[in-house]
Amino acid sequence: MKVLILYFSGTGNTKFIARKIGVELEERGHSATPASVEKLKPTEVGSYELLVFGYPIYGYDMPDFLNDYLEQMSLPSSRNAAVYYTMGYDGGNSLRTTAERLTALGFNVVGTAEFKMPGNDGLAIMDKDSETVHKVLNTDYEESPDIVERVKDLVDQIEGGNNQNGDERDSVLPQKHILYRFLTPITKFLFKLFERGFTGRFRADDSCIGCGLCERICPADNITVRAGKVEFGDDCYFCLRCLHQCPVEAIQITRFTEGKFRYRGPTGDYVPAPLEQNREAKNR
Repeated sequence: MKVLILYFSGTGNTKFIARKIGVELEERGHSATPASVEKLKPTEVGSYELLVFGYPIYGYDMPDFLNDYLEQMSLPSSRNAAVYYTMGYDGGNSLRTTAERLTALGFNVVGTAEFKMPGNDGLAIMDKDSETVHKVLNTDYEESPDIVERVKDLVDQIEGGNNQNGDERDSVLPQKHILYRFLTPITKFLFKLFERGFTGRFRADDSCIGCGLCERICPADNITVRAGKVEFGDDCYFCLRCLHQCPVEAIQITRFTEGKFRYRGPTGDYVPAPLEQNREAKNR
């Protein structure tokens, strides 16, 4: 089975899980290709037999900009898809709502999973020597029993739900929790307020070296470096990639991020999608 694991990852969590899923699929004899939405056009999905779609939770939902991407996606040959998300705290009914979106677009959802990972927003205001940061740095996410089991369970769902006999099946929708029907709109509203309140407060402090990395890795093309000065626009996704990836930790949101921890993925070596091509070329 030829599988595409398509994801958006701001600071590394969702990419990490995509790779773990890919390894599990390959070990079971399938062909798995992890790819960022920043590098793959939505019309290229149809060249695969099955889609696994992953994203981080933003206010009990997927990031808004991914909705347009979903609507433009072509169907894989089997029409089958699986969904996963990464979260710092809680994902609400997001698995259900995303599965419903994909079903409405013609996909058959055959598997779902959620993965609890370090929250890049909370970590951005944590002291570097705090207990929470020490826990993150000392956790072996590669061998985490919870992550390993959830990856295996998702692949089990995929293998069990794939149309092995060529028969169509209905999407398997996760249970909808009543409490989140009320909490989700409130949480999304509060997240939007938080996002609007802070995206206009990004700045580069005096330690900025004008390297332009933040401009190159911004998924929203929201950052411009002119004459060594960093300028932020109004189209921020609030993924916090620029803040966590800055090599001199010059990017701040408020004074509360000054001197605080910077998160570079579960294994500390996250490479954003726009830089992967450069790394691949250098390694050839």
